[in-house]
Amino acid sequence: MRWLPYQWVSSIARYIVANKKGSFLNCSTNGLDLDDLLELIRDKEVENGNLKPNKLNHNHQSALSSLDSLQIQYADLQRDHPEALEKIKSLTEQSIEAEDSFQKVIEAHERVTELMEKQDKQWAKRMEQYEQEWNVRREELDQREKEMNKILDNERRRINETYGRWEDSKFTRNSSFTSLAPDTPLAAQDTVIHTKGDPIKREDEEGNLNEVGYNDIGGCKITGLNGL
Repeated sequence: MRWLPYQWVSSIARYIVANKKGSFLNCSTNGLDLDDLLELIRDKEVENGNLKPNKLNHNHQSALSSLDSLQIQYADLQRDHPEALEKIKSLTEQSIEAEDSFQKVIEAHERVTELMEKQDKQWAKRMEQYEQEWNVRREELDQREKEMNKILDNERRRINETYGRWEDSKFTRNSSFTSLAPDTPLAAQDTVIHTKGDPIKREDEEGNLNEVGYNDIGGCKITGLNGL
């Protein structure tokens, strides 16, 4: 029976403990049964040799499954790619049309704004002209009103003066009729005519004087055989 040095036994023991399999046979302080240990090592190597291909096969199968999934996804993307390109193209065209429409709206808005500003300036100019014309017309009307008031004042003064003269001559006329009655009786064919007073004239808007009536201050006239 062959014996191994203690250092080798210690290394092999650590290897067995690390893999959690195997046991020490005929272990002593001076060494370990070499045949049993070699057999254990060979069994472990065979087991490890079988595990590695299985692990590699498992990893390979996983990689193949992942590859199949990626290929399916790639096929789906390839199938949807033309449709996506068409959608992108359609959206691009719609975006261009929308941009053109928006630009036209902006231009129309600018034209409307410019037209409104132009109309506002025209209206402001017209209002200024109307205001100037109104001021001129107002001055003319004020001047005409002053002239009319002056004419009315003159007419009132003339009427008052005429009325005063009529009051003064009223008694004289009555006395004339009284003295005429007993001395000179009226014949049947005689006629007493009341004469009109002075005409009242007023100025119209064009400055023309028009007769609007007569004052009540008049006289009496007798016609006939005994008329004066």
